[in-house]
Amino acid sequence: MSMGYVVSAQDPGLLVLGAHRVLRTDINSLAPLVEAGWEVTERLPAAAVLGRVAALERESPEEGTDPVLWHVGRDEARCLTLPAGALPRWAVRGQSALWNRQESGLVDRQLLLSLSADDGEITYTRDTRLAVALVRSGGAGSALLMPALDLARVMAIADAGEILPAKTTHFYPKPPAGLVMRRLAGGP
Repeated sequence: MSMGYVVSAQDPGLLVLGAHRVLRTDINSLAPLVEAGWEVTERLPAAAVLGRVAALERESPEEGTDPVLWHVGRDEARCLTLPAGALPRWAVRGQSALWNRQESGLVDRQLLLSLSADDGEITYTRDTRLAVALVRSGGAGSALLMPALDLARVMAIADAGEILPAKTTHFYPKPPAGLVMRRLAGGP
């Protein structure tokens, strides 16, 4: 027996959220991101980043926009953008240009290969407020806030037969716990 949970792709309640990376290391030790071609395009006090991220998540990304993410430290948040000219350096052979433009894969290939979830150097959460609170309280060194993926982009990648990297998306709603199952054919 297998289970499935089916939701219409046109359902306005369906959300594709990003899976944020919460890191033990502090914001200043992640200089390799900037050295790898990411540009700091905006700086905000860490306390103000939630409003800015919420506004970005409500916008539909335009096709071909440069990859963007927020790197949050205890006191400061930095918006990082990867210009198109730096993308070929990080492209994975055999994957489409669309697949190679999604932020979680770029960051995981560039930076997080040296960090391990097994020893607690990196953890994941879909909750933006929790990620920022952990950093601001000293429970984590920094966080990389991943943008939500546009559902059309996820579908295009899937239609091309490609699989997104682990911890790229979090679909909402999730099925509630305690589902009741009943066999429809072949007995009670």
